[in-house]
Amino acid sequence: ELSVKEVALRGNRLDARLRVDPKTKKVDVSLNGRTLLTLHADFEHLQFVLDDAPPSAEVTFHAYDRFFNCGIETVRCNQAS
Repeated sequence: ELSVKEVALRGNRLDARLRVDPKTKKVDVSLNGRTLLTLHADFEHLQFVLDDAPPSAEVTFHAYDRFFNCGIETVRCNQAS
């Protein structure tokens, strides 16, 4: 189970709040089709500093359990004002 509660671009930072199943072992995060990071813990709130933050972006999250079952959610976001 994967649910995106919030995603925002704030300056050069991507902030996200997720709800994942307790059995989740890994979350991959992509921005505009490019993988940014892979997390193995602390999935609920993440922050990532971007080298070149776009004015808007498509952010995709892939959440995997130990059997590699995958939940996918994509969210479009804009720079927060």
